[in-house]
Amino acid sequence: MGEERRARPPALVLLAAVVVLLVCWYQAWRYITGDGRATPTPWQPPRPFMLPQLAALCDSSPSPSPPLVRELEESVRVLKARLAAAERAPPPPPLASLLHSTSEERLKRLWRLPPGPPGSRQALVEVHNASWAFLSARQLARGVSTLGDPLRLRCLAAKLLSGQPIKLSVVGGSVSFGTTFTTSKSKALFHWKVYQWLAATFPHARHEHYCGAVPASGPSYMEHCLHWHVHEPDLVLVEYAVNFDVNAYAADAQSFERMLRKLQQMRRRPAVIIVNTMELFPPSRHARMSFEGSKPFLDGYSEGPAQPPDLTFEYAAPAEDAIAALAAYYAVPTVSLRGALFRELKSNCSRFPLKRVFHDRHHPGAWGHSLMAQLVVEQIRTALLAELDAAPELYVSGGGGGKGGGEGLPRCREAMEEAPALGRALLSTADEAEVGMCVKDRELMDHVVRAKGFRFVVEGRDAKMKPGLVGMQPADEVELCVDVSRLRHAQPFVLILGHLISYEHMGAARLECRAQCGCEAQLIDAHVPGGHFSVFKARTVAVHANLTARRGEGLAANCSCVVQLTILPQSGSGEHKFKVLSLMTAAAEGSLRYGHQTGFNVRPTEARLLDEYTLR
Repeated sequence: MGEERRARPPALVLLAAVVVLLVCWYQAWRYITGDGRATPTPWQPPRPFMLPQLAALCDSSPSPSPPLVRELEESVRVLKARLAAAERAPPPPPLASLLHSTSEERLKRLWRLPPGPPGSRQALVEVHNASWAFLSARQLARGVSTLGDPLRLRCLAAKLLSGQPIKLSVVGGSVSFGTTFTTSKSKALFHWKVYQWLAATFPHARHEHYCGAVPASGPSYMEHCLHWHVHEPDLVLVEYAVNFDVNAYAADAQSFERMLRKLQQMRRRPAVIIVNTMELFPPSRHARMSFEGSKPFLDGYSEGPAQPPDLTFEYAAPAEDAIAALAAYYAVPTVSLRGALFRELKSNCSRFPLKRVFHDRHHPGAWGHSLMAQLVVEQIRTALLAELDAAPELYVSGGGGGKGGGEGLPRCREAMEEAPALGRALLSTADEAEVGMCVKDRELMDHVVRAKGFRFVVEGRDAKMKPGLVGMQPADEVELCVDVSRLRHAQPFVLILGHLISYEHMGAARLECRAQCGCEAQLIDAHVPGGHFSVFKARTVAVHANLTARRGEGLAANCSCVVQLTILPQSGSGEHKFKVLSLMTAAAEGSLRYGHQTGFNVRPTEARLLDEYTLR
């Protein structure tokens, strides 16, 4: 068989046709205006025909082109550049595709999971059952508690339509972490389902998914450690409606506001969507976490229909109500499962059975996660349609594509140029907490005032990796600085020291506070006899500011309190190793101690990618 004729690139064919049309138009124009009609002259032998403009391109010393020719040449150059960009950039999804991108049939197909054996936990908890109902258009509308300013979502839409990869991050508590699904990498979680939808709807780019959620923690932890869990996102999903401390609603609401302000002022101006699940405890909160009924699995998932005690919850929820007020003040788009389904769940509607939509009074089941994801993707789809309708030619031509965070896109330039000032805080008395730091990993080195024998070491790998400052001998010392510049004199605060404990090699250290802070000296023994593991341990220390004391020679204004650790000669293991893993301060302990401990173990991980979690 002969060699197949190579097809001419469509762009070149189109370019050639445009050039011919332009030449014909130019000749006709010259003839009509008289420029092309020469004075009769004696006959001469014919010469090869060539337009003066084309001859000028071939002449080694061309004469200056007329203004019109220069304009035509520039038009051809621009057209050629646009055609080349259109060939490089992936085409955006057609309008019809976006219109149906959140249809119930498509979402069920995207979010399906392999069925487990009948009666197994996987079959009951993890799988998205094809019989499960999705939210109707009316319920989706009710589920939008704050429309917010659409600008940042429109920027996100512009990035997606231009073929750019995006980074999705989530911060929250056990709902986002997936405590009821055993692991934060469960495919049943709402933020992973949002990521699946993005990757399937815009498959030409390699989008990334990051889970920064920390179980058993609230905004009082995350406001200080946000930089540890979120890095350069394009979209952040925030879920804390069931993670406020019941004994400190007001304080946690202020922490949430400060955290939200930090998210709003991140360098790339990410789109933020607040995702509120639903609190199902009765007002008295005198109820078990689990629903009534038999529990076939140890995690508390209960069988059977909802019983009267299960339906004693009410609409009012202090945490979600405070979040909704802040979302309205800062114009942050917010969706709410309470808003979408309160009536149906309270009336024990058979279309959305309470004990199947929710795992327990605190955590949605896989069905509930699908409904939360549906609320989010509907917001993104709305922004996509609005952006495509406003500037269809920009995305059809491939303009603004490429990498770099979307700064080249008009919508994103508008978002980047937006004034970062957010106005006065609504609930918090200041933009920043009076005291608060969250230092881990190599950041510890930035807070070392003086070290004798201690050095930074990374031990272990993957989930067991424990980077920190290690001393090995008695009298080894390390001094760490703490900022107390925003505190009043004698104002108390807490310091939480994260350190390693183990059944071997470990010694003890004395903790003391000096310079412009004071505390009772603490003995910290890192040896745990009879154990089999080396794990993180959080030690809480009550500290007070002492601003009348001398700061200390050479200490900066943000380093006026010094925490000193000295390894002691006594040891239960016969060895003296002591390892500092983290350091955190806050105005009050609350749930910080446990959040700090779990937060260290849930360290930032590499991006999860869709092709690494292929559905069968």
